[in-house]
Amino acid sequence: MPPFWNWLKGFISSFQKSKWRYFVYFALFVAYLYAYFFFLCGVPKWADDPFAYKDENGHLIAGWIMLISVILAVVYLIYKAIRRTITFSSVSKAIIFIALNAMVYYGFSIPVNCSYNKNDWWVGTHQGSHWEIVVHMWDEGPFAAPPLKADGTYDIANQYYQQKLWHYSVTLWAKFHNLFFGGISTDPIPYFANKGWVNFTYRMDLAFETIKIFQAMLGFWIYFFTYKIFESLGLRKWRLTMATFLFCFLPFYAYLPFIYNNDAMSLMFALMSLYFALRYFRSEKLLDLIVVAVAMGLGMMSKINAVLFAVPIAFIFLYDLIVRIKRKKGIKKFIFQMCVFALIVFPLGLWYPIFEKVTYNEPFGYVLYPGDEYSGNFIDVSFFGAYNRYVAILTSDFFTSPYKRDWGATIPASLGNVDFNIWTGLFKSALFGDCIVDSWQKGPLHVFAKVTPYIQCFWLMVILAFFILLGAKLLALILKRFKKTNYPMGILLAIFFLTAYANYVYFCISFPFTSTMHFRYASMFMFPVFYVICAKVSPIKNDDVSLKRQLEPIERFL
Repeated sequence: MPPFWNWLKGFISSFQKSKWRYFVYFALFVAYLYAYFFFLCGVPKWADDPFAYKDENGHLIAGWIMLISVILAVVYLIYKAIRRTITFSSVSKAIIFIALNAMVYYGFSIPVNCSYNKNDWWVGTHQGSHWEIVVHMWDEGPFAAPPLKADGTYDIANQYYQQKLWHYSVTLWAKFHNLFFGGISTDPIPYFANKGWVNFTYRMDLAFETIKIFQAMLGFWIYFFTYKIFESLGLRKWRLTMATFLFCFLPFYAYLPFIYNNDAMSLMFALMSLYFALRYFRSEKLLDLIVVAVAMGLGMMSKINAVLFAVPIAFIFLYDLIVRIKRKKGIKKFIFQMCVFALIVFPLGLWYPIFEKVTYNEPFGYVLYPGDEYSGNFIDVSFFGAYNRYVAILTSDFFTSPYKRDWGATIPASLGNVDFNIWTGLFKSALFGDCIVDSWQKGPLHVFAKVTPYIQCFWLMVILAFFILLGAKLLALILKRFKKTNYPMGILLAIFFLTAYANYVYFCISFPFTSTMHFRYASMFMFPVFYVICAKVSPIKNDDVSLKRQLEPIERFL
């Protein structure tokens, strides 16, 4: 083999072992997003057609790009198989590669979760939501005050009560790209002028459309940190690959970044904090802990419910303290590091609610109440019953429609009008969001419409597998009398599930509307579900030597 090829082979081999390779992958992905956006996308037509491609053939070209990405992934795996170097890690990378392309194909083409023409900004339905905040920040900066009521008080209804790191981030993103669009018309768009935004121009619209790129970047890190979390929790080889597959091809995680609100950024930072908390447990390095604190604080600055991840992270820290106490080593270091953690996370995560309370008199923990008992998506709990609403896995509304039914004639309540069971709402929204895809004639949702029964059947079998395997694992623990069992792992997964479930039930009790039954309010569910499906039925054995060394004292104690 010529020297150049030997050098190239060695370079690629060393690069694949580098810890920085994922940042190179990310840079290449961002370059791909820009090429995709400016070649295929742009200012959409302001009519009833919500597709954000430049012309009628744009969605067809995007479909071919998606197909080519699948072919490239398969060719890569065939090449690895021929060279006898294929591994489960190779398969996982191919899965993530396809999933990222599917996310872009899906999210760059349609307004997800609605039939309006600005990708779930809710433009056209009312004056407000996240759109109004971002446009307001465009004009007045990060501390743009909420609108005033007639009595002179601040109106924090709609979305003005939200944490606003995401809003300002996408505003800066759009403003940056606006600097390079000098050739685009600055004439106002009549559509927006009729809605009250008289200064919204075609140039601004293109700048706002580039937010798709920003959102897809968040999607990249959501996939990455989830994969690394599964790996940190002990999944290996085909089990890690299967968990990655299930996560990457749950449709929710493809469309989540393109619901234009703060959910994706909040989840990304929460996942980052969890991953580095698991790293800190192994390394005991202050730098890892600082990353946990910063990520958790930024997650809370994006959306306050990122604090839910603090519950399993607190368990990891508590467990680490117990390990150190049993070892009689590193306790003072741990206390010092926790003080550093607190000095970062609390000011970073809580300063904005305090600022809004002092400045606008916003109550702590305020959430907009979405309507009243006469609104079209109100759920009459007295009619459907608490068991049917919060506990039962399969109820009649599950079988009525494959899509989430948010609106119906609920007064008086009757069966068959809206989805009332929280598990039904979670399942349907995780697959298709809030939209009904049968009406779409082109683009990704047209493909979904053709295979809706197969998608629903596959994921129903996955959920059933979860409950069957969960029962099998619990039975295995009982029969083995809990000997040599990884207690901390079981407790961590239980905390994950119970935190997500308790918060979600409380949320649905407080807001008995179908609009609150959406998977984005319970995205923590998938980690214990996919882990249980893919982990061994027998007691967990972790092959991470450093983790095993830390587990030994506490396992002897238990």
